[in-house]
Amino acid sequence: MCLQCSAKARVVVKDIIPGYTLMRATKGCEKIVGAPAWPKGWYGLVQCNDPDFIWEGKPIADPTEGLTGDQINALPEAPFSKFHYLCEAIEKQFVTDPMTGYQFVQACKKAGYKPKRDGLNVVMWFVGYTGKKLKEKK
Repeated sequence: MCLQCSAKARVVVKDIIPGYTLMRATKGCEKIVGAPAWPKGWYGLVQCNDPDFIWEGKPIADPTEGLTGDQINALPEAPFSKFHYLCEAIEKQFVTDPMTGYQFVQACKKAGYKPKRDGLNVVMWFVGYTGKKLKEKK
């Protein structure tokens, strides 16, 4: 049985980035042969049956997106700190093999990620992008 089925994952956003569906486990699933555990409530980024990445914490939009340097400096620290710490926690779950990493980065580029503009931390970009998409979905 695939991990997606075992965790009774539900679709949150189909094609959140090209070729990937954002899902969330509705039932905890212990580690099975060839796949990690997928705890209840955690998110997964799925291409086929088993998620390529699993993490805890709902992605949120980058509170600094579109702001000037002066506007960013005027922000209270709390919103950016929350975003930054969430990205750090999620980033630890995105350590993977080269092919999976390459596929993820290429999908992010197709969705609009530009390393020269957005910085080299593709996971931080992905968290902000996904948070923005979830906000728009509401």
